[in-house]
Amino acid sequence: VSAPEGSNDLFRDELNDYFSLPVADMLTCVIDWWQQHRHRFPYLNKMAGQYVACPATSPGVVRLFSAAGWIFSELAQSM
Repeated sequence: VSAPEGSNDLFRDELNDYFSLPVADMLTCVIDWWQQHRHRFPYLNKMAGQYVACPATSPGVVRLFSAAGWIFSELAQSM
C-alpha cells in the first residue's frame, strides 16, 4: 500500500509548522496541548497519541527491577 500522492509534502509542511512554534512551558499538559492542536497537526497528532498514551513505567515493572537489583547486589556482595 502506498501513501497518497503529495502526503510526504503535507507531512513535511506539518512538521516544519510544528517546529516553528515556540517551546511549550514545562507545566503544559501534553495531552491537552495535542487535543487543542489536533486539527492543525493531524499526522503528528496521530503519532503523538501512540506515545503520550503509554505510561513510562508501571509500579509492577519498577518493583521487578528493584527486586532484581537487590538480588544481583546481594549476589555480588557474596562473591
